[in-house]
Amino acid sequence: MQHLQANSEEHRALPLATKDSTNKANGIKQRWKAEDIGLFNPEYHDPANPGPVISLGRHTLYRNIYAFTDQLKDLAKASGKLIMLRDMLPTCFKGAALIWHSTELTDLEKDLLRTASIKSWYAALIKRFKKRISVALHKLQSERYTMKDARDHKSPRAFAQKQFRLAKAAEITSIFNQVTTV
Repeated sequence: MQHLQANSEEHRALPLATKDSTNKANGIKQRWKAEDIGLFNPEYHDPANPGPVISLGRHTLYRNIYAFTDQLKDLAKASGKLIMLRDMLPTCFKGAALIWHSTELTDLEKDLLRTASIKSWYAALIKRFKKRISVALHKLQSERYTMKDARDHKSPRAFAQKQFRLAKAAEITSIFNQVTTV
């Protein structure tokens, strides 16, 4: 289990899988690496960097499922390489996400995800790693941006983004309702 624990040195030295693709327009072979997508470990703890996305050396590590799936959606739209992105996803998993993929999913579930659309991956990841609705609602209702936060130079934008992620976890899907919770 020790090899599954994330730490800064481990992430810097990670051998990352790659996936090749040939561009049909120009015949140039393109290579994607997990680091191009970002790594996902929802339980990585670093008190010095409490945000949903952090940098560890040359790697980007996502700790929040909505930040990670939003990145995946952006990559899918920008690249158009949905199959390559889907095939690379398991190489991005670290810590709890790797344990989920390698031990919690059945062989049948893995086979289905390997052939399903990228949207099926989003749904499976969100279902497994989002905060419980009750926890998200409690945090959403209790957390406030205060004058002390402003004095401590905490970003109001970061606070608002955190509230939006909590609203999604609480299954508040209307953008209007999400905005009113901030």
